[in-house]
Amino acid sequence: MREVKPGDLVFHFIDKTTIVGVSEVFKECDDCFLGVPGTEWQGKPSYLIRLVNYTKLNPPIDRSEFLDAENYRTEMLRIVGSNDSLFFTKDLKLRQGAYLTIAPLQLVKIWDEIYTQKTRKHLPLIDPNLFVALPSGVVVTTPQPQNAAYLLTWNSEKWAWSDLPSAAKGVCEGVQPKSENNGARWSVSNHGIQPGDRVFIVRLGLEPKGIIGSGKATSPVFEAPHFGGEPDKTGHYVEIEWDALIDPSVESPLSIADLRQNVSPDYNWTPQASGLRIPDDVRVELEASWAKHRKTRDAYAESIDVKVEPFTTADALKGLFTTPDALDAILARLKRKKALILQGPPGVGKTFIARRLAFALMGERDERRVAMVQFHPSYGYEDFVQGYRPTRTGLERRDGVCHQFACLARNEPDRDWFFIIDEINRGNLAKIFGELLMLIEADKRGPDHAIPLTYSDGPEETFQLPANLHFIGTMNTADRSLAMVDYALRRRFAFVTLEPALDSPAFADWLKERNASDDMIALIRSRIGNLNAVIEKERDLGPGFRIGHSFFCPGPDDIPDEAWYREVIAGEIQPLLEEYFDARDRVEKLVTELLA
Repeated sequence: MREVKPGDLVFHFIDKTTIVGVSEVFKECDDCFLGVPGTEWQGKPSYLIRLVNYTKLNPPIDRSEFLDAENYRTEMLRIVGSNDSLFFTKDLKLRQGAYLTIAPLQLVKIWDEIYTQKTRKHLPLIDPNLFVALPSGVVVTTPQPQNAAYLLTWNSEKWAWSDLPSAAKGVCEGVQPKSENNGARWSVSNHGIQPGDRVFIVRLGLEPKGIIGSGKATSPVFEAPHFGGEPDKTGHYVEIEWDALIDPSVESPLSIADLRQNVSPDYNWTPQASGLRIPDDVRVELEASWAKHRKTRDAYAESIDVKVEPFTTADALKGLFTTPDALDAILARLKRKKALILQGPPGVGKTFIARRLAFALMGERDERRVAMVQFHPSYGYEDFVQGYRPTRTGLERRDGVCHQFACLARNEPDRDWFFIIDEINRGNLAKIFGELLMLIEADKRGPDHAIPLTYSDGPEETFQLPANLHFIGTMNTADRSLAMVDYALRRRFAFVTLEPALDSPAFADWLKERNASDDMIALIRSRIGNLNAVIEKERDLGPGFRIGHSFFCPGPDDIPDEAWYREVIAGEIQPLLEEYFDARDRVEKLVTELLA
C-alpha cells in the first residue's frame, strides 16, 4: 500500500477494535523514513505517509458491527472473496501484520450505512454519491469531477503581499498578475495539483482571516527558487489564473467562522500546509457560499476606486468655532499620545470634532479608515475585543469590533487609522478594554509588545495594536449617572476640554451665513451666557454642566428666527435644566428669563 496518492482517504482502526476517524493523504509515501525511536522499528527502514484533515467519528464504528453482523455477512464474504489484501481474512477474522491495506468502496459503503444509522449523517470527507448499489450487490462509483479542488494558504503574518491591492484591482478588471510575487504563482506542498484544478486561497495569520480568492491552476506543480530568496533553497509552485481576488483591507473575506458554520464544520480551514484537497461535497457548499459572499465586480471596482479627497486643517476648521493654533495643539497631542479624549459639557460638538481630527491628521477624507462605536452599560469585552458567540452548532470565538479594526489597520502600516469611542465613560472601561489597557499606550504598540488575549488558544497566539491606530474618545462631563473614568485608563489618554463657543466670532459668522439676524445672535449669546454663568456658580453643577453652542446650530431646513429659538428652549434646554435642578420653580424662573 505504498502506492497511496494525495487525496486518498485513510480510516483509523485502533486497538484492533474500533474505527475512530478518517484522514486525507497529504503526500506520497516517504520510503527513506527510519523507524520512530522507542519502538520496535527504531532505526529500521520504514515508510511514512503524511496525513491531514483528520476527522473524528462520533460515535466510532466497532468491528463487530461489520465483521460479526449477520445482516452484512454475505456482502462481507463477497468483498473478502474478491480482495486478498484486506485487514481481515476470509473467515472474517483480523489479519496479523496488516498495517495499511486497501478499503474497497463496497466496504466503505457498509461503514457509511452503519454511521448513518447512528448519526443520520454520512461519513466525513466521503461523497455519498460515490455509492450506487446494483441489484447484484456490486458497488460502482459515479463519474468523478473532471477537476479536483484545493485550498491554498497565505500566512499574512509571515508574508505581507504588498501588491495584493493592485493584483485584486487587476483581476477585477480582467488583468492577471504577471509577477511571481504578485500572485501569478503560489507555493504548494501538494504535488498532485494538475492544470485545470480549482483553487481557493485562504488568508491566515493576521485578521481578517478567510477566503479571499478563487481561480484555477494553469500548470502542474514545478520546482523553482524559493520565494523568500534564500540561496540554495527551492520550493514547489503552481501557476494560477484568478477569477476573483479581493483586498481584505477594502472588502471582508468569507470568514473562517462562516466557512465552519455554512460550508463544513469538519474541514480544516486553517491548515499549516498549502494545497489541501477540498472534498467534492465541501466544494459544492464552498462554491455556493463564495458566490453569495462576493460582491459583483462592478461594485468591487467602485469600492476600490473611490476617490479620497484631500482634507486640510482649513477644512477641519469649518464649523468648529476654534482657532488654528488650538486645532494644531489638539492634533499634536493626538499624534503624540495616539489616544485622546474630548471632554466637555453637552452641546460642544465632541463627536463632530472627533471625525474632523481624524481626517485632518490623515490629510485626506478616507471614511474607510475611521470606525465608531458608542459605549453603554451593557457593552463588554466580548463586543470590543474578543469572545464566544452562539452558532447553530454551539459556541464560536468571534473577534470584537476593535480587534477587527486593528487588524485592518495593521495591513496598512504607513497610513493612519482612527477608532472613535463615543460616550466612552458610559461603559465599564476596565471590563471592556481588558488587556488593551496596556496596549493602547503609545510605547506599547507593535509586535514587540504582543500579548495573549483572554480567549487566546494558548500563549503562542498573541495580539498587538499597531502604531498607526489612534483612539479618540468623547466624554460628557454633565452625565452624573456615570462612574469616574478609571485612573489607569485616564493615564493612557491625553485629554482636551472643549468649551462652549457662543462668543466665538466664527460662531457668529456661521449663524449669519444661515440668515440669523444680528439681534438673534446677540440674544443667544446674552441669554445662554447668563444661564451658563448661573450653572457654573452652582455648587452641585459647575463648568462641566454649561450649555454648548451646538444646541443653537440650525439644521439645513431650519430658519433661525424667534420661533426656532423658543422651540430649542422648550424642547432641549428646559428638559436639561430639569435634570440639573430639583426645584421646579427654579427651572421655571430660568426658562422665563430665556424666553423674556
